[in-house]
Amino acid sequence: MRWFVTALVTLLCGCKGPAPAAPSTEPAALAASPAASPSTTKVDPRTPAQFAEAWITVLKNLEPGSREGALAALVKGWQGRRLRWTGLALASLCVEAKHTCGLMVWPYDLPGRKALGGTLPLVTFAPAEWAKFAGDCKGKDRCVVTFEATLVELTADFEKALRFEFKDGAVVALRDPSPADKWSRPRVAPPAQPDPKLKTGAGTSVKLDSLVRKTF
Repeated sequence: MRWFVTALVTLLCGCKGPAPAAPSTEPAALAASPAASPSTTKVDPRTPAQFAEAWITVLKNLEPGSREGALAALVKGWQGRRLRWTGLALASLCVEAKHTCGLMVWPYDLPGRKALGGTLPLVTFAPAEWAKFAGDCKGKDRCVVTFEATLVELTADFEKALRFEFKDGAVVALRDPSPADKWSRPRVAPPAQPDPKLKTGAGTSVKLDSLVRKTF
């Protein structure tokens, strides 16, 4: 009987429980990623004319306690944005070694144009984009370019001129200037000066009456 009890105890103690589950080959579930922030490369649809309007609104704000706040809000609302603007590039305002160009982006007849002063946004193009720009505009004194670039620095001050600095510029379109463009005020020919030979009186080399006789 004793051997039976001993055998039974041995059998019970030697029993193994269920085999452990094999390690899963499936990857562990990833923790939920935080929502991605809006892309900084998204193009802001606002135009140069809309900036001009916003700037004039700030200048018209004469409240001593809110002018500075309005100016800071203007800078914050535009700086860092990627914009798509069109402007006139002059060969004399471009620096090939730096891939930069100052562009005229405001028409001369834009309401409030004088409030912007003579500021010319400075655009630095990416090397490959500069190759496009320089290739199409090579040998031309003027070229109209539509570009996308990030406004990395906007200096706006009540006492100083506006300053725009764009980086990472990309060429969207290029074309030659057209008569319909209004980047600069048309040059007006000076009034014609009277021919000194038509003057009458003493000391003139040719009298009007003699000129008439020779003509007819």
